[in-house]
Amino acid sequence: MKTLTYMFTFLCFSSILFSQVHTKMKALQKMEELKKLKLIEILEMDEETSIKFFTKRAEHLKKIENLNKTGKLKIQEIEELIEEKNDVTLTKAIEEYFNVQENISKEKQNFYSLISGILKPHQMAKFIVFEDRFRSEISGLLFRERNKRQRNN
Repeated sequence: MKTLTYMFTFLCFSSILFSQVHTKMKALQKMEELKKLKLIEILEMDEETSIKFFTKRAEHLKKIENLNKTGKLKIQEIEELIEEKNDVTLTKAIEEYFNVQENISKEKQNFYSLISGILKPHQMAKFIVFEDRFRSEISGLLFRERNKRQRNN
């Protein structure tokens, strides 16, 4: 009977967790869809340009995502190495972390260089401004939501 109770509890918690993760993923997908629509509108792209642009953008975002994952793993490694107090190993891990950050920067530069062959200069300028504002607005929204939750608790 205990086993059945444990299994039922586990299934309930795992379904709740899956539901939350699924909801979060859906929200991120909707946000990305909205971002794509806004970009098409703001950049005034025709269908051919849109296809080229979003194909390159998807490749770029995947590379950035992988680099960010690597960076997070390096941070975890550095955290663990702090306790060991081995300066040589710690210095190497820090250098590797900064190499990842440099690779992120290079990837962004490569992407902007690549899309400059797809977008006209005024479209490129609009894209850069849009990216910066969008990031700022999302950060602001998340910050306000976090503050609301903290005040309600």
